[in-house]
Amino acid sequence: MLNVRRSRHVFIHFQGELFLDLGELLRGEVLLTPGTGDVPVAVSLLTRGEHVLTPEGLRLLAGLPASRWTPVEEAAAAFGVGPDLLESLVRQGLVVSDAPDPETAELLRRDEDLSTMPWDGYAALYHRLSSWRGVTAPPLAADGKLAREEFALFSSRHGTPPPAFQEGPPALDRIELPVHPKSGPLYETLLRRRTSRTFDPAVPLSREHLAVLLSYVFGCHGTAPLGGGEIALEKTSPSGGSLHPIEVYPLLLNAEGLGAGLYHYSVRDHSLGLLRPLGEEAARDLALRFTANQIYFRSAQALFLMVARFDRNFWKYRRHRKAYKVVLMDAAHLSQTFYLVCTDLGLGAFFTAAINDGDIDDELGLDGIRESAVAICGCGARSVDGDPLTPAFRPYTPRRSRP
Repeated sequence: MLNVRRSRHVFIHFQGELFLDLGELLRGEVLLTPGTGDVPVAVSLLTRGEHVLTPEGLRLLAGLPASRWTPVEEAAAAFGVGPDLLESLVRQGLVVSDAPDPETAELLRRDEDLSTMPWDGYAALYHRLSSWRGVTAPPLAADGKLAREEFALFSSRHGTPPPAFQEGPPALDRIELPVHPKSGPLYETLLRRRTSRTFDPAVPLSREHLAVLLSYVFGCHGTAPLGGGEIALEKTSPSGGSLHPIEVYPLLLNAEGLGAGLYHYSVRDHSLGLLRPLGEEAARDLALRFTANQIYFRSAQALFLMVARFDRNFWKYRRHRKAYKVVLMDAAHLSQTFYLVCTDLGLGAFFTAAINDGDIDDELGLDGIRESAVAICGCGARSVDGDPLTPAFRPYTPRRSRP
């Protein structure tokens, strides 16, 4: 006999034309009044889909236990529903079943993984629903003139953006701070740091530069023993709880002495493990798909896929409302370090979160729950023709320059 239970990870919101009587709901009854309220829509974290519910479906989800199995026949009789509705809710990931077919078993596995992994429910909702597969970004202008025209058109449609300089609330007093431009390698590197969107694909990334990037952005430079035989890692970027949950998978497109393909960087050994060899054109096509068709990144020399190990971060921050935000901040810290190292090496660099993270997870065999892609950074030799998509910035000194 097959059994069912409600998924532990269902969110319901309302839109449309049915009204939910909250008083009756608190008394254990689901009463919907047509024409005066909203249609119930259930969101499944297992399928990442939104599904309009019938009154029978809402009643079943409100009453079917998530903590124990109920025989199918018993559930159908208790809620006055037919087997077709139950089967539909199972396919939608709103109800899980112990049926042995692979699709149903996979949904049950995801439900159990989300329960055993200490995800905060709202963070899991955002993470699952913001994951992309097969998204293609609209094409952007290939030169600065067209880019400016597109910006002007956007502004004419949506109005001007909020001002670049924020004045802040009224102040009791205003103290002018000394303006002392600093010199030296660090400050020069900070001022030269910028995003590149055009690269020379014919110039390979040197093996030395690749090694430096991996070591000084993602590598380990010290260890400290902790209790229970665990160790803390010292890296060049901060990490919430000193957990460093971001793994990097280089997608090499044109690197000296290394074939194009998908690799994993071992922090322990400072080595690359080849996961999937590719021809250069195939690797560039994969880069294009991973970056949601942002065409300019196809000409880079290397992309670095940043993958979050949520199980490591959530080991300490269990079902914590801030834990997911901290993981994303970790990726952002690494991106700035990446920019600075690339700038020092004379390489162009970029960072993007507009990625098909679901496609990357599929390619790497990640489940999207314990581990998932969160961002991509990349680099390469800057194009000798310059970068028409980057504005020509004028130097600015507070109180001395005009904006």
